[in-house]
Amino acid sequence: DEKAKRLRSIVESLEQKGLITFRDFADEYRIWSGSDFPLRERLALARSESVALQTSELLGSSVRLTPLIASRHSQKHGVLRAFDRAFADQLIEDVAKPGNESPYDGSIVYWAGKEDEFGSHISSEGRPVLAVIADKKALAEVRAAAVEAYAVARVLTEARNENADWVAFKELAERKSFVNQRLLVSVELAWGSKDAKWRILNGGEKILSKQKSASRLLSEVCEDYYPATPLVKNETIARRILTAQG
Repeated sequence: DEKAKRLRSIVESLEQKGLITFRDFADEYRIWSGSDFPLRERLALARSESVALQTSELLGSSVRLTPLIASRHSQKHGVLRAFDRAFADQLIEDVAKPGNESPYDGSIVYWAGKEDEFGSHISSEGRPVLAVIADKKALAEVRAAAVEAYAVARVLTEARNENADWVAFKELAERKSFVNQRLLVSVELAWGSKDAKWRILNGGEKILSKQKSASRLLSEVCEDYYPATPLVKNETIARRILTAQG
């Protein structure tokens, strides 16, 4: 199409003159105010350096996982049951288990490696440790999003250290907001979907049904691991941490 070729030529000319710039993360062109900070070059360098990092390392620096609650079990007994979450893509060691001083009733490991490389060194004692294994396509999406989030965060730190101009800061701030949101969505799609496989790693490794919600699965696990949980109708007694009033 002749009109499309002419339009493409005009856009390329404006980009070469530095009047507009293509923002790949948002798939758009924008008028460029100009900056002395080498944004594209730094981002490309940070992306290339991320190749040496494991996916769990990239995720650990960009995503803060909040605990998951076994809602049905907690409501039934009046005792809050919470599971902390972490990423891993190598053998899961005993350090993944909640210790005696941990406020959590169990751990959930989001496996970021290949399924055929999955392994664990979790002993049969202690509180429940669960692993969630996502499929390859979902993990590829997570990896790509994590690399971009890592690159933007690193370059933003470099820009601060070098007192970069406001144009670079504005561009990086917008990129950071966009890539972090994309990363959170990809994490939820990978490990929060019904295609993910759930396994209990201690107390006899077994695969859990993936047709249930995470909260329901955790409640069933709690019923097995904490069968003697009393019925506590007093919220103050069920608290894990004392308030100022005790």
